[in-house]
Amino acid sequence: MRLLRSVGRGLISATARRPGRGTGDLSWQRDYGEKVSDIVPTRGAAQSVLLVREKEVESRNLAGKIEWQLSAKDLSPEASYIAATTSENSVCLLASTKAGAVVQKADFSGKILEKVDADFELRSAKDAMVVDAHLVVLADGALSVHPICASGESQSIELLKAKSGSWRLQPWQQTKGVFAITDGVSTSVFSFGGSAGLRQLKSLDQVAVVGPVFGVSDDETGQLVALAFAKAEGTQIQLMDPASGNVQPAVSITGYTATERGESQLLLVHELRSGEHRAVISAADHSLVGIQSSKVIWVREEGLATIQQADLYSRHTTADKRSEDKSVGAQLANLPAHLAELLKAPFEILTYLSSVIMARRQRKETGLLLLPDATVPFSSEDVRDFRTSGCPNKFSAEVADLLIKIGGESPSIAWQQPIVGSGSYYARLGAAGKLLSRCKEKNRQMRCIELIASENFTSRGVMECLGSALTNKYSEGQPGNRYYGGNEVIDKVENLCKSRALKAFNLDEKDWGVNVQPYSGSPANFAVYTALLPPHSRVMGLDLPSGGHLTHGYYTAKKKISATSIYFESLPYRVHPETGLIDFDELRKTALVFRPDMILCGASAYPRIIDFAQFRRIADEVGAILMADIAHISGLVATGEHPSPFEHCDVVTTTTHKSLRGPRAGMIFFKYSEKIPDIKERIDMAVFPALQGGPHNHQIGALAVQLLEVDSPMFKEYAKQVKANAKTLADTLMGKGHKLASDGTDNHLLLWDLRPHGLTGSKLEKICEAASITLNRNAVHGDASALSPGGVRVGAPAMTTRGCTQEDFKKIGEFLDRCCQIALKIQSEKGKKLKDFEAAIPGYAEVQTLKREVEEWAVKFGYPGL
Repeated sequence: MRLLRSVGRGLISATARRPGRGTGDLSWQRDYGEKVSDIVPTRGAAQSVLLVREKEVESRNLAGKIEWQLSAKDLSPEASYIAATTSENSVCLLASTKAGAVVQKADFSGKILEKVDADFELRSAKDAMVVDAHLVVLADGALSVHPICASGESQSIELLKAKSGSWRLQPWQQTKGVFAITDGVSTSVFSFGGSAGLRQLKSLDQVAVVGPVFGVSDDETGQLVALAFAKAEGTQIQLMDPASGNVQPAVSITGYTATERGESQLLLVHELRSGEHRAVISAADHSLVGIQSSKVIWVREEGLATIQQADLYSRHTTADKRSEDKSVGAQLANLPAHLAELLKAPFEILTYLSSVIMARRQRKETGLLLLPDATVPFSSEDVRDFRTSGCPNKFSAEVADLLIKIGGESPSIAWQQPIVGSGSYYARLGAAGKLLSRCKEKNRQMRCIELIASENFTSRGVMECLGSALTNKYSEGQPGNRYYGGNEVIDKVENLCKSRALKAFNLDEKDWGVNVQPYSGSPANFAVYTALLPPHSRVMGLDLPSGGHLTHGYYTAKKKISATSIYFESLPYRVHPETGLIDFDELRKTALVFRPDMILCGASAYPRIIDFAQFRRIADEVGAILMADIAHISGLVATGEHPSPFEHCDVVTTTTHKSLRGPRAGMIFFKYSEKIPDIKERIDMAVFPALQGGPHNHQIGALAVQLLEVDSPMFKEYAKQVKANAKTLADTLMGKGHKLASDGTDNHLLLWDLRPHGLTGSKLEKICEAASITLNRNAVHGDASALSPGGVRVGAPAMTTRGCTQEDFKKIGEFLDRCCQIALKIQSEKGKKLKDFEAAIPGYAEVQTLKREVEEWAVKFGYPGL
């Protein structure tokens, strides 16, 4: 079990990791909305965790269920809990009262055994932590150690002046009676206990970080301390024996310096059976680095929060395989049922980690974001899972096997960034590398409210596929008929993607085919036109101001905008000016006169259900091919949350990155029929060689991963939540007096008509962007220009992926209403020119206030794809 906490606000999350199964799923999560001062895993057989808050302590089991609670009010009205520690059979809680420090001792059921007044004062402590049943306090230039749940007397020692800034305690506490302090330049290691009392073991310069070391077979914490030396040429990790102060080398690597990414922490050092060591280091830029011997074996660019501590909750052990079930049974006899259920195999016991995470310093009171596991992959199988960690669906065994073979038998090195020559990988990339290393775009996405209807957050599995060895291969043509050799693996990946695409939309391969090679939605649409329509054929699509898409034939009175309108004769149909719904009566009248060869049904900003049956009747009446573009609603269609076009249409296209939540790609589905008997050949030839070159195999592999998730109960629940959230947002805005196209929504988006306010979509978009809310200006019915439209489009998929519910979208509606009010104020002061309007935004106090509120609110939600 891995437990995460913020020292600012208290979002507590727990995940379980099974050996060889990646990071695991979120077991439970709770946002306490206030400071959580300590998290302590209980020792012995209890297997629970204590959450220490100012006024309350609660014990939760591994499933997140509360077992018992204690209130500080029972001590005194002004009492506050500070920390906790545990032994094999009891819990000790440290509290502060007006009379001084108090220690409560309780059993694992929460029953108070005794209460003791401590003989030390807490109020002057600037930095403190619990180490081995003792409170270590750093205050007023001195260190002091006080027993909490142990016998002994308080001890103290004066400190020399720090070389840089001030001393601070290192945030790890696993090694018994040993801790360290650092000033960022040098590190001093101390121990307490025994006849020697509190003493300094060693003072070391150029030691960036210190951390714990665990043996491979011991359940108890080892006594060695790991020291990471930051050198100009690289990083060295040495192991120190606290008893003697002697050190021995463990890891030495050139080309990576622990401090080059800012202040660092050494989280974990694992001693391998081979005598080698692997280490995990976190840095101030929020990255995680895995090192083994003399190689960097992986880098995680998280860009969200800094891990401050990693506790091993329960050791990984291996039973004697020769003794089989009896020995295993003996090892598992004392484990809780929850642990026993999570065995990967009879010989491996679940590893639990407790990781403490601190929010970024510049956001002192913001919440915590769930981060992926900080464990080190031990084998090819672990590395394969590590690549897909954080992904709710994981790779299927088929795709994972294909990728692991492409990467070779040692993918832990093959797929990672190389460390060659002097300097780090990012340093050699120059300015672009620095931008990547800081993860600015990831940080922007994390702290913003993302409401662009065509955007979403994809999974870790998808992103890992996009960065896999699949991108290296050329594969022009179709599976089994390529123009290059070496495509036996690529063929399997593409065929797997095709079969999953058909299954996701509940299609029979005897009736439907699919091409998964289009680079995105627009190329997919034009490939259909190229395949099925001679030049200058007539097409009808929804007009852009009515919610249509550019590729459906958009043009203005002065200019043909879309290539569809350039190479084909295009005539739009529109929505009814009063209802905002597609005007089928007018469409039929126009179609009977225009006689289109193809009718396009689908939209990019239409908030209502599309009646595909009505389109089919009109298409049959005029003899037209019926094509549906479901780029926006494909995720809803696949889950049954929107009527399916496949019962009525000849061809269906879609993107894969909107409500489908996959990579940026496209698909073309085509129906086998006597109407167009060679439709497969025509579609395939139009995609390649007519319009595209080699397919993007990394996209196809990533799409195969996502389509597996689409065909799952979890994704169906997601689609339902998207619709519920969009409706809640629509109701909230209309309740505040705002006008929406068609007066609401039936799908994932809404179209906000700003013309009654005298605003343009461009102005509201600018205000929202300045306040860390992203949406896009959009034409509404009656607009003469798409460049200066009268509305904005707002979508629910992305923030739903981040975990927002209806209550959260009510809050989003309040933020949007405030943006509108601010826009009206600025316009009244500066006039209607967009240039003057934009110039006033940066210095407008209300915008900056709203921005802070938005970011503090948004950052507490999870970031998918880690």
